[in-house]
Amino acid sequence: YRGRFINLQRLVFQKTKVVPLHPCAAVTLEYLVDQGFAAGDLAFTPRDTYALWNAMWKVYPHELIQDIAPETYFESLVQSSSGHPVSATGASASSAPPAAAADAKKSKKKDDKKSTSKKSTKKAKGDDDDDDDLDFLNPMCHRITLLESKQYEEVVKARLQALAATYPAETQTLLKELGLSTLESTELDVTALILDLVAKQLIPAICFQLDSVRCRQLFDELLAGIEAAQDAKYPGYRLKLEEDHAEWEKQQEVAKKAKAKSKSLQEDQEREAQEFQESNAPDIHAPHPEFVLTPPGFRLSAAEFREIKWQLRRELSESSDDGHPLVRSLRRGIAIYNENLPAAYLRIVQALAQVGRLAVVFSDEALAYGVNMPFRTCCFCEDAPTLSSLMVQQMAGRAGRRGLDRQGNIVFSGIEWGRMQELMRGLLPNVDGNTHNLYPTLCLQSFLSPHVTPELVTRMASHSLPHFMRGQVVSDYLDQSRQFMMAVGLLSPSGQLNVDTSIARLIWECRKDVAESIGIFHLLELMLTEFGRVPGDNIGHQLALFNMLLRVVGREPYHAEYAHGSALSVVSGQEAVWDKVTVILQALHVKVAALGCPDLVLPVALDAPLDGYVWSTLVENVIPTGLKTAQLNAIKKRLWHVGDKLRLMHNLLMYSGRYGVLEEIVRKCFRRIKWILIDSEV
Repeated sequence: YRGRFINLQRLVFQKTKVVPLHPCAAVTLEYLVDQGFAAGDLAFTPRDTYALWNAMWKVYPHELIQDIAPETYFESLVQSSSGHPVSATGASASSAPPAAAADAKKSKKKDDKKSTSKKSTKKAKGDDDDDDDLDFLNPMCHRITLLESKQYEEVVKARLQALAATYPAETQTLLKELGLSTLESTELDVTALILDLVAKQLIPAICFQLDSVRCRQLFDELLAGIEAAQDAKYPGYRLKLEEDHAEWEKQQEVAKKAKAKSKSLQEDQEREAQEFQESNAPDIHAPHPEFVLTPPGFRLSAAEFREIKWQLRRELSESSDDGHPLVRSLRRGIAIYNENLPAAYLRIVQALAQVGRLAVVFSDEALAYGVNMPFRTCCFCEDAPTLSSLMVQQMAGRAGRRGLDRQGNIVFSGIEWGRMQELMRGLLPNVDGNTHNLYPTLCLQSFLSPHVTPELVTRMASHSLPHFMRGQVVSDYLDQSRQFMMAVGLLSPSGQLNVDTSIARLIWECRKDVAESIGIFHLLELMLTEFGRVPGDNIGHQLALFNMLLRVVGREPYHAEYAHGSALSVVSGQEAVWDKVTVILQALHVKVAALGCPDLVLPVALDAPLDGYVWSTLVENVIPTGLKTAQLNAIKKRLWHVGDKLRLMHNLLMYSGRYGVLEEIVRKCFRRIKWILIDSEV
């Protein structure tokens, strides 16, 4: 991984501006002595390496570090590679006598005259002749490459690590000099942050916030801040555009009248009418150019903006005349890329970002891994519990555009200093393996794919990485999986598949929530009886299906402390169905409880009240306003979870001959959740 050297400059946001941050600010004396730089991936830029060398020269005895001085190191490097005493700075490695220096000045004057004569004839030469101007680089000068600076960085860091144990006081002084004196504030003013990045030409930038709800809030704050700043500085700008538009309409009326009488007009009047006819209408919703973050030449035109609005007309509801905030922000060079946004909008954002038409893109972890959307700067906006050093390494890889930027930039904002040091060090976590590597429905794979042979599925069940890391041996899990599936009715006593292949695939696809998938399987017959022959677009039938499905999907205990919270209760007119579901779940619980497999048991006791937050949201068709970020994020994830199960049910039940009639109502229920998430803007 370290062979893929990326030149990344770290910065930190301090109140209203970003300031450079040396990598040694994340290093402590104990870290150098006990672990060292090899424990993480704390890469330096050439500027950082040179700053470290200067700090070492101030505190350590010179005889201990003289051999790694930049002049000495690179002179020896060039001499060993070329065999000549050449200086990396362009001078001879040995001191020249005064006479030789005088001759050198005379020859330099002659060379200057020759160079001026060459410039006059350069236009007559081909492009290949431009290489002649580089003759002065060889052998008198050597240009230090990025790879050589990386090698020098490793040498300097190794020397610092070696001296830290024997010179602790001097090392502590060095780290204090290179460290951050004080972190003025952890409050994040996203508008000030982005405006400073624009002023310092550090855009395009991607801003990561793993909490998708908070990410959307930061996006809204930036858009509102930019629009408020424009209104404060140019309060009459929109009024002027409206006046220009009214004047344009008058000119159009004049042009129409002139066209009707074109036969009696003179030639110049007719040409003037044609000019009025061909002029474009002023865009009354266009933002002021000063408050468009994208640089000139990359901004969206009025025609492009209208095309984008037309493409998204069915995906986003228009909340104002100048468009939905997601669309309106694109004209200012601002976008957001989150998992629950419409696919059509995400495709537009990706296409615009790839060609540099966007200045700022907010995202959760959706753009952290392997997406071809490079940026000049990567910002970490506030902390998140799931933000790890490994994820920071992946996200930082978005910074720096190959062939366009000399270096990428990483900005830390709104993060505590101790946490920032931890993320900068890049200490990678241990590889423990997937906790869902062994699951009760594992044996179903051999029935779903001809490529999963008995030998392969046996090897999968016998060589689990988590068990290997703990030194445990698993030999009979495949047999246990078969016993589990026989007990719940998916396999016959002879070990053959007892259900339709599409049903078995549905159960296997939900392998991370096995108890829910088994519950859905046992409710399918009741769903078929109640909803198999009813119109799916009926809202009452949709809510009745939700009332049944929420008994097994997304079960959570009742949260009395939640605002607008309530317990899940039976919908009016469905009392008999509610009782049938209770009987089915109780019978299922008796079966799975005897198997001794916790993954097969539904969470929350059957007689305990269930949280009805998702249910009330589905009934109201909107997420309540005024909720805190944590509560918004929780309800969004729970809605997403229910919608994902509906998606799998729709995609697989439609191929089932018996349960295919449920396709319509399941699809309508899925779209209901989809529009709730989109319209609630979370």
